[in-house]
Amino acid sequence: MAETLVGGRIYVRQGILSFLLVVVSSLWGEIVLHRAARLSLAQAPQVAILQGNIDQYKKWDAAYEQEIRTTYSQLALEAASHHPVLTVWPESAVPGFVRFEPALYQWLSHLVVLSGGEHLVGSVDRRKDLLNVAFVVDRQGHLKESYRKLHLVPFGEVVPFQRWLGRYIPVLNELGAFEAGHAPYPLMTHLGPIGTTICFEAIFPDLTRRFVRNGAQVLVNITNDGWFLKTAAPEQHLIMNVFRAIENRRTVVRAANTGISAGIDPWGRFLLRTQLLTKQVGLVPVVPQTHLTFYTRFGDLFAQLCSATTIMYLFLWYREKRAQGAKQENF
Repeated sequence: MAETLVGGRIYVRQGILSFLLVVVSSLWGEIVLHRAARLSLAQAPQVAILQGNIDQYKKWDAAYEQEIRTTYSQLALEAASHHPVLTVWPESAVPGFVRFEPALYQWLSHLVVLSGGEHLVGSVDRRKDLLNVAFVVDRQGHLKESYRKLHLVPFGEVVPFQRWLGRYIPVLNELGAFEAGHAPYPLMTHLGPIGTTICFEAIFPDLTRRFVRNGAQVLVNITNDGWFLKTAAPEQHLIMNVFRAIENRRTVVRAANTGISAGIDPWGRFLLRTQLLTKQVGLVPVVPQTHLTFYTRFGDLFAQLCSATTIMYLFLWYREKRAQGAKQENF
């Protein structure tokens, strides 16, 4: 009887403690969001997003190159009327190899000069293998820095164990011709240092954290979700960026070819959210941030400590159960 009463008291205490933790966490969240409301965006620099809505089967068809150029020319000049400090294009938006095709480079350079601001442009590049890159194009139309995608899409941009699997599945030899980049260093722009992720790189918290640790004051995600059409995938892909914004307290600007493009403030609230499968220009007010959060500084330390604590308690519980079983056997 006494053991039952003691056990009941322990469960009551644990329930009260759990309730208090939920209440304290909720109150703290309200306090943080209340402070966030003070951040003024009235005079914040504007970042423009170009959502071209280019059909996936047109993107690499030479017959549609002029159509793609025309689309982005119209969007870029429309965005320029708002005088953004930076204009962001989606992943692989330029229909070709801008560094190796003079006509393509001249078109892009002239367009950027006309717009009067810097552009962050998704393109493909080539060294030994193909590269999925984001170029900074300055106001004079010159290609400056570039970021090369680090996390390649398995069985799309890279094939794991290709040399071995290709012997048995020949079609795999035709895939995965991309080369990965080397380090998550921010791109320098007039807006400030920008941490740029390409496509599904936004699902990796530690990669984004490393960008911010290396000095990124704003986060950008460029992607082409045209593969997904009207499914749940574009929404799921978008929401990953909300977590990256909150974890690092950085504004996230997302340019998606077919949508959903977005602007997300450092507290995870949408400043802009476009419609899926539409062609449009979006504008996002951005205040660069320099503060480093606990997560940015220490990564998954808190989660690791929670896991270690859980394992320790499971071990103690198991040891206690064994001791009780041995005691009962002795009786």
